Amino acid sequence: MRSLESGGKYFVRAVFAYGDYDTLNKPPTFDLYFGVNYWTTVTIVNASMPYGFDMIGISPANYLQICLVNTESGTPFISGLDLRPLAANLYPEVNLTQSLVLLSFFRPTVAFGFNRYHFGTDDHHIRYPVDPYDRVWQKYEDVPSWTDVLNKTNGTVKNPLTDQYGPPSALMRSASTPLNASRMDISWSTDSSMSPAADTSYIVLLYFTELEVVQGTRQFHVFVNNNPLEAAFSPTFLETTVLRGTVQGPGPHIVSLVETSSSTHQPVISAMEIYMLRPFNQSSIDSQDKKKNKTILVLQIAVPLIAAMVLLFVALLVLWQKSKKKPDLARSTRPFENRRFKYKELKRITNNFNREIGRGGFGPVYVGYLEDGTPVAVKMQSKASLQGKEEFLAEAHHLARVHHRNLVSLVGYCKDKKHLCLVYEYMDGGNLQNRLTGQEPLNWLQRLNVALDSAYGLEYLHKSCSPPLIHRDIKTGNILLTANLNAKLSDFGLSKAFSSETRTHTTTRVAGTPGYLDPEYHETSHLRESSDVYSFGTVLLVLISAQPAIITVGTERKAIGRWVRVRLLESDIESVIDPRIRGDCDLNSVWMVVELALHCTEHKGQDRPKIAEVVERLKDSLQLETSSRSLRSNSNSSGAGGSVSADAESVGVLDAELSGEASAR
Repeated sequence: MRSLESGGKYFVRAVFAYGDYDTLNKPPTFDLYFGVNYWTTVTIVNASMPYGFDMIGISPANYLQICLVNTESGTPFISGLDLRPLAANLYPEVNLTQSLVLLSFFRPTVAFGFNRYHFGTDDHHIRYPVDPYDRVWQKYEDVPSWTDVLNKTNGTVKNPLTDQYGPPSALMRSASTPLNASRMDISWSTDSSMSPAADTSYIVLLYFTELEVVQGTRQFHVFVNNNPLEAAFSPTFLETTVLRGTVQGPGPHIVSLVETSSSTHQPVISAMEIYMLRPFNQSSIDSQDKKKNKTILVLQIAVPLIAAMVLLFVALLVLWQKSKKKPDLARSTRPFENRRFKYKELKRITNNFNREIGRGGFGPVYVGYLEDGTPVAVKMQSKASLQGKEEFLAEAHHLARVHHRNLVSLVGYCKDKKHLCLVYEYMDGGNLQNRLTGQEPLNWLQRLNVALDSAYGLEYLHKSCSPPLIHRDIKTGNILLTANLNAKLSDFGLSKAFSSETRTHTTTRVAGTPGYLDPEYHETSHLRESSDVYSFGTVLLVLISAQPAIITVGTERKAIGRWVRVRLLESDIESVIDPRIRGDCDLNSVWMVVELALHCTEHKGQDRPKIAEVVERLKDSLQLETSSRSLRSNSNSSGAGGSVSADAESVGVLDAELSGEASAR
């Protein structure tokens, strides 16, 4: 498991299912800590029912400790622990001095304790992959005086550019409204198991959108404990608005939605979350560690000791691997372990170079066939090529030592007098640039798969090569496709090895492709991993829009990143998306990739994500798009509406709770 990001924001879930595993039939009570900070008290009442607890916090280092503290009321245990990274802009209430702990008390007619609710649908719960962070949204209790408001347009509910909570569209596509009344009252109480103080603060997040094309006005006041939170509020059609309220004390508390006198429609609400604000008070923490028994002390000592042992083991393993690989390193100084062709052989296998399939800075590329019929791509150096013997040797060297399913493989080379040539595996799907502008464009799901394949290849170069490699010329023209649309990175002629310690390389000649070239690298000549990330972010924007990397608007030429940012400031994501895929994509999935691409193309390299994070976020977007397509397919085949159910095939210990009786508490 890779290290956490120090200062990173994480969603954490701990799940406990006693099940009388120790045959003592004594459900325990113990404390749960987030590092050295108190999280909650776990009190097992029903041995057959799992209990889950969610929180959002900042990791103070590149690792995180979740501690179980023995309070002499039974032996602590844990059944499941989930950890998911969150974007830095989500849940801005969380920082190094405080966390958010989701309330987890049970309400009538609900299945489990998470106090994160959705309204207005018969679905039992909504979670991953509909929600990429696997927040579990359960149906709010049945209220006879309310009814459902369905999204009759079956449209996508968008989040604003200033979104700070990331609700999925499927969550927002339904709502509740009163049947024959002008107000809705939603009551709740604090959770005594979390040891709240009299002045404990709670944050209530209320999610709204307008799902109907209303004739007239839907307008209502929002109160929390009879204090006005928002006056004369009107939800925006198919766009999420989140209202945030803060209360103190044990309660009970109440949220009220009250129709205004000028409104022609009753209030609506789509979702709600209730969190306890948990300050990190170091002085009180020090006092409480003193009070607990020796178990917590043992954990605090044992974990660093185990970490030291692991580090020692890793160091020994690295030394062993280095000694084992010494013969291979010696051979790598002779890069041409692949087949060496004579020029006359290349003339024969290409039928005298009669079929040119591409052309780059190095020269023309021809298709050829080996003796067994295997197709190959033969890349010849042209007389006008700026890439000389040095670049040729560099590309051959890099290609000979890298092997990954998302990198084009080197078959052989030719260095025959004045002729320089590289022979690659043949990619019969062409390059991505041509596929985006051709007559048979890729759909959004195919584009996501291509993006993820390419990111895997780039991650291999950055993380698995020794020394690591910076590609330096990531662009759509250098992403090649198989007939099955598997993507591979090509053209390592500009690659540079760089130190894994400094992650930087100063170059004397800035090289790359305009539009894809990292501006910071252009200004400083310092080549870093982040330079490839910038180029890859540009590829993502080209994938989404099918626009070139440099766009001409009137007489002005601007980078595609600037063009997209202007469009998004006008809340016009539709104009960013390639018209050929607009009607066949999940906008939430597209939004995720747009945000990722803009993150990758930040001006300063230090503000860009690492390639490993890019891979993870693309995987989340792909999962969301795949699930959305499955739901749309099922909806079309059954004739049903656009509501979402995610409980049929969910996996994990938490799902035992979902199928259990609520009355079993």
